[in-house]
Amino acid sequence: MKQTAGFTLAVPLVIISVPVFDTLMAILRRKLSGRGIGEADRCHIHHRLQDRGLNRRQALIVIVSLSSAMAASAVAAVYFDHDWIAICSCVAICCGLIAGRVFGHYETRLFFGHLHEMTGLVLDTSRQLPTRLLAARVKYVDRQEHGNLWDDACERVAKMGATQLRFVCRDAATDQVMTRKTWNAGREESSSDVIGQHFRLCSLRDDQSQVSMEVDGAGSQMSNQRLDSCIACCCTSATIGISIVRQPPSPHHK
Repeated sequence: MKQTAGFTLAVPLVIISVPVFDTLMAILRRKLSGRGIGEADRCHIHHRLQDRGLNRRQALIVIVSLSSAMAASAVAAVYFDHDWIAICSCVAICCGLIAGRVFGHYETRLFFGHLHEMTGLVLDTSRQLPTRLLAARVKYVDRQEHGNLWDDACERVAKMGATQLRFVCRDAATDQVMTRKTWNAGREESSSDVIGQHFRLCSLRDDQSQVSMEVDGAGSQMSNQRLDSCIACCCTSATIGISIVRQPPSPHHK
């Protein structure tokens, strides 16, 4: 009974797999291109065959041949009592069309391109998560606990190529400094590829205390980009209310 149910699903799907494949590629192509699913285009399988120099009659013969091959694999699956024959033959023919750039190659590249960008976004978000959590702790921690964040902040910016970190907590009303700390990397880089950067991050907390962090970076291009993305993620996080101003390095920071 289980095998019969499998044939009931596999065989008809393999027989109509050519039009189904064409329809799925059309939906994928239009959706990933930002167009409506029902919007017409000239990218169906018969259009692709005609673009390769075939006339309408020849394109029809090719499509009929593909459908006949699918049907033959379905009949073979029933005869040998094994539905994997039809499934594997169907997948092989569709992959052959894609690999040969006959049809589906553009849609496949478009899909994997979107998948690559989404994967990169997830990885970047996961790498920025510790920085976001640190920024939230800076904003909402009690005044007495500011010092406990210092080691975490120093370790974080050191991994991103920073050379100096300055931390100041002051009363916004009286401008009285309550906490001031400075960290230096203790290294010098004299390479011609070194690019200096200076960042200033300020946050006004609900208890009317102002927290500011200034970071100097003097690492390789990769290190500076990582430092820039670290601070930029705080800028785009509206939930923690962080604002950032990028400034050119002052002369005494060079």
